[in-house]
Order: sequence, then C-alpha cells, then structure tokens
Amino acid sequence: MRLLLILVVLATAGCASSQMVSYSVSSRPPGAQVDVNGVTMGYTPTKISLQCSKRWVGVFNAPGGWAYDSAIYEITVYPSVDRPGLSQTKKVDACQARNMETPGVMFDLSLEGVAPRQTLDVNVDSKDHANAVDNLEQTLRQLSDLHDRGILTDDEYEQKRAEIIRSFSSH
Repeated sequence: MRLLLILVVLATAGCASSQMVSYSVSSRPPGAQVDVNGVTMGYTPTKISLQCSKRWVGVFNAPGGWAYDSAIYEITVYPSVDRPGLSQTKKVDACQARNMETPGVMFDLSLEGVAPRQTLDVNVDSKDHANAVDNLEQTLRQLSDLHDRGILTDDEYEQKRAEIIRSFSSH
C-alpha cells in the first residue's frame, strides 16, 4: 500500500521544464527587421528561438504526463528604408509548433495600404430618419390596402412594394 501511494505521488508530482522552438521568419522583400515582443531579433530571412514551457501533471492527467502552457509571441516585421512597405504583426504559439520540423512565418511587406472605397455618413438626423420611416410605413399600408381591396394584382403589389423599399433604401 505504501509503495502504491509513493507511485501515485510520483506520478502526479509537479515539475516544470521548457524547450526552445526554432521558427523560420521570412519576408517579401527580404531584409526586414524582426521584433519579437518588442525586442529586435535580426533581419529576414532569419531563425528565432521561442520558449515553450511544460509542466509534469502526471500520466493520469495528460497523455505522456506533460501539460504544455500557452506561449504566445508577437512577431512584427518592419520594412527596410530602401524597400518601403507596411509593417505587419502576427501572433504565434510556440507550444503548438513544438513537434513541427521547422515552423515558419512569412510576411508580405509589398502589400499596399488600402483606404475605404466608400464613405458613409453616420451622422443621421434622428428626427428626419424617424419621419422617413413613418412615411415608408404609411405608404406600405396604403399599398397593402389597395391590394387587399383587389385594386392591385399580386404582381403589381409586389412590384410596387419592391420599388418603394428600394427608393427608401437609396436615401
């Protein structure tokens, strides 16, 4: 019984260790500065080492007895002065890539910045908007009444209703 208790304690006792995971970082165009969590690590193409921690939780609690912590790193690349472009940032979890041969991250710094193609005026006068909605509802009720009384056919009603809604949406 005492031996079994010792084995259970040893199987569930906690200890921690870490391993380094090597990442390949590349960019188009090459020569971009690579920062990891705000610390410069070199220029592309390069390899960086990220730490992945693991804890012994026992074979009863995890396959193989180890639990891997999350190790999120923020990798940012900045284009060189002679090759302008947009900086980019990606987040990676070193522990998710611990069993890969050489995980890699690629940045395309030649992408162009984009601006909105259409600007929307979100400063709508609520009083005018409320009046427009009231007018729309009243018009649709009148149209429905004409349809219910048999003055408009089903096709005429649907066509006119779609036209009224379309004209309201364009305002």
